[in-house]
Amino acid sequence: MDRGDEYWTGNVGVITTLFPKVQIHARNTVAVVVGPPVMYRFVLMELLGKGIADGNIWFSFERRMKCGVGKCGHCQMHHIYTCQSGPSFSYAEIKHLEEAL
Repeated sequence: MDRGDEYWTGNVGVITTLFPKVQIHARNTVAVVVGPPVMYRFVLMELLGKGIADGNIWFSFERRMKCGVGKCGHCQMHHIYTCQSGPSFSYAEIKHLEEAL
């Protein structure tokens, strides 16, 4: 577990522990998620739980890219090449793609 030193007074731990502390107006909120892919699914559940619309939740899939020109296929998610169509996608665009999240 992450720990701060004896002088640290801020939050420590995974990002999802902060969601209960945040009040938002879901209709006016856009969320951009960047980080390790393992985090995406858990952050998505929290964002949807807060009522944020599918089209207002954006994910960066830049980590999937390798060649950057659509030749290697490393970034391919079904029929989408992240390097050509992204690297950012709204949840509304990718929620039907199992391999995305």
